[in-house]
Amino acid sequence: MIKLNTFGKEIKGDFRERNRAAGIVLNDKKEIILMNLTNMYFHMLPGGGVDANENMEEALYRELKEETGANVEIISELGIVNENLEQRKMKQITYFYLTKVVGEIQEPNFMPDELEQGYQVEWYSIDDAIKILEEETEYEEYIKQRELVAIKEAKKYLQQNDL
Repeated sequence: MIKLNTFGKEIKGDFRERNRAAGIVLNDKKEIILMNLTNMYFHMLPGGGVDANENMEEALYRELKEETGANVEIISELGIVNENLEQRKMKQITYFYLTKVVGEIQEPNFMPDELEQGYQVEWYSIDDAIKILEEETEYEEYIKQRELVAIKEAKKYLQQNDL
């Protein structure tokens, strides 16, 4: 998978590494999902950490099903975004995929922390999703920047492949 961007300075000393799988979920209207964290006042793409017993694609399917209620099919790998999160002493590597909904969408199965954060599934055109993120204040190190890189890469892919 290609590297799309790296945010933050290289972390020296002890740090932990976290791999994430995240998806741009496309419906038949060419809309994508942004997760609205209503109690945190920001949006992000659905996705999450890779469990020890999973590969990247298994984590992607699980996370997207849990957070959006959608079963998906991968259209394309989009790329990797690296985040050097100095405050948390963590290197986070997010693997982004462009996906499409397959079948009927069910109710999400949010984790307790996601319920507390007010997770809501919202559908937007790609251009509207970009605008929403661009207008938001950065909530935490690089979340907004990371998501924008991936959505813009998905938009480019869709334009180039006439989808």
